[in-house]
Amino acid sequence: MTTAEITTAPLHTTGRNPRDPSPPATSLPRWAPAPPPVDDTSSEQMLVICDGDAGAGDHWLRELRSRGIEPLQVRVRAPRLCAPVPVHTAEERGLTGLSQLRRMLDTATVGLRLLVTGTEWQVLTVTAAALECGLLRSEIRAVATSPGISGDPVPLIVFCVHCEAETLSPAAAPGGTVTCAGCGRLLDIHPHVNSSRARYLGSDATAGELT
Repeated sequence: MTTAEITTAPLHTTGRNPRDPSPPATSLPRWAPAPPPVDDTSSEQMLVICDGDAGAGDHWLRELRSRGIEPLQVRVRAPRLCAPVPVHTAEERGLTGLSQLRRMLDTATVGLRLLVTGTEWQVLTVTAAALECGLLRSEIRAVATSPGISGDPVPLIVFCVHCEAETLSPAAAPGGTVTCAGCGRLLDIHPHVNSSRARYLGSDATAGELT
């Protein structure tokens, strides 16, 4: 699956009875269960492996080498987390290797193909950086650990609609909650993602309670 397919489309509803209530609208990215095939129309390949890679990087590397292509390799890493922390965009969200990647993409030749794998928020962040540097969506292949599809808690970023802070949680999922690192509110994590900012929407979990 290419990043061109990472859209705001709702989850699959194939086979649903048309008389049944419509499923709730979401903007969750839909990731392929297996790494998409490489685009070998170009010998210029870059492999970006983020935290949470589940073997996709090795799979792509073997595939490229079997075709006589040795890709550039970049590692992107985040610090280990034990609790939710604020995210500072100006600091590349704390990702080691992202500044280096931007410099490499800024000087890359036309025809470069990018392969990105790892935890969803990091993959989306890297993809957004690549697009800012001039790559086309059709030139990117991406696969990620997806809390939206799996339901398993993974690291993700939540945007607070109240104070506009971004909170990086070490383990969360849509439908769960996280404490905002900005205003301290307990936030419901909604199944809505701003893919270009790699963040989920969060709102006050107690807003509907009577006091």
